[in-house]
Amino acid sequence: MGNRRSASVPCRSRSWCYVNLVIQRLWAVALVNLTACLLFFSLCSSVDAQQAASPRRIGVLLVGFSPESREAQAFRQGMLDAGYAEGRDMVIEWRAADAITIR
Repeated sequence: MGNRRSASVPCRSRSWCYVNLVIQRLWAVALVNLTACLLFFSLCSSVDAQQAASPRRIGVLLVGFSPESREAQAFRQGMLDAGYAEGRDMVIEWRAADAITIR
């Protein structure tokens, strides 16, 4: 039936065949690594870029007023108007000097 050539082209030399084999193996390893990386990153859950910061602590020294006074309520309202919520964004620590201004 004549001379039929096989589907694969024969190598020109033994060293050329070795180079082709090495290149094929490198491509296979690269493909496996790429697949593993894509699988790893697709299975990872999304992580927030920043963690929630702890609330700021504000110390208020009251001289002659109580934390429930009108002035303290005005301070709380001013902080709320500025966008700070007590407990979420800030913690207010009230200290009283009991009308002694030397402290």
